[in-house]
Amino acid sequence: PEYLYVAALDTTQAGLVLGLKWVESPIHVRGFSPFGGWEERFDEMARLANQGARRLGLDIELSPGDFDNDDSFVGESYGMPTAAGLDAVRTIARAEGILIDPVYTGKTMGALFQHIREGKLPADKPVLFLHTGGAPALFGYAADVLEIC
Repeated sequence: PEYLYVAALDTTQAGLVLGLKWVESPIHVRGFSPFGGWEERFDEMARLANQGARRLGLDIELSPGDFDNDDSFVGESYGMPTAAGLDAVRTIARAEGILIDPVYTGKTMGALFQHIREGKLPADKPVLFLHTGGAPALFGYAADVLEIC
């Protein structure tokens, strides 16, 4: 795949970018934060990735510019489902029988769907969506999920 879409905070994205750089993969990690104000976190992701590289004895140095993270799908605030995220939860549940949480994974899947509609992803290239978990959050949003599925 050309792109890897993931709901990511500091350590998740730092580890993915470091690992892909280590194996010389051309895959571009596009992270989606559940928080606003993400720009200030790029320095932290680079620091964490470089710390990991040193611990592993890798001759890799990452900079803040090596990270792509989008916080424009947060919506009203952290922990609040968005219409696009809930639509993504419904679509995936009905099409694939997979339940995803409406806050982390749902918002990221909503971003993926929007990027497809807007032509921001090449139609002829596969995209990898990394589902990192979130099943426990379904209990906290059970009413929202049951209403739409």
